[in-house]
Amino acid sequence: MSVTPSLKRQAFWTVIILATTFFAIYSTVFALTHNIYEVYPFLYFLPIILFVYQYPRWGVLFSLLMSTVYLLLVYYLSSFNPAVIAVSTAWFVIFVTIGVVTSSFAEGLRAEERKYRASSRTRRQGSSPSISQRDASGSSTANAPGC
Repeated sequence: MSVTPSLKRQAFWTVIILATTFFAIYSTVFALTHNIYEVYPFLYFLPIILFVYQYPRWGVLFSLLMSTVYLLLVYYLSSFNPAVIAVSTAWFVIFVTIGVVTSSFAEGLRAEERKYRASSRTRRQGSSPSISQRDASGSSTANAPGC
């Protein structure tokens, strides 16, 4: 049984997304248990953007899930420090916004890519615009050169 390149690519991206997600969550737990509050929120951008690029339709849901995990970790591990909770709530909104914006962008990018591939495929097959001709009776017929 051979593994297709498409399956290899999907497995690669799945591993990368899982690894960056685990790293972001682990770093959050480590930072919060050691009273480090400045760095760990930035680590959530990478898994969100990677996931949204690979799975644009599910990007908003994933960013909401990651944001919720982030916020719950902060609430649970920060001893309900009001300043940390306020900043973390703002990060929650930022993460969801990043998910929404990049998901919309990725969907548009995928649509343009599909359109380009279809156009390229049509040109490789030798299709060109049809030429309309009129016969002696006046009726129009369409001919596509190269077909």
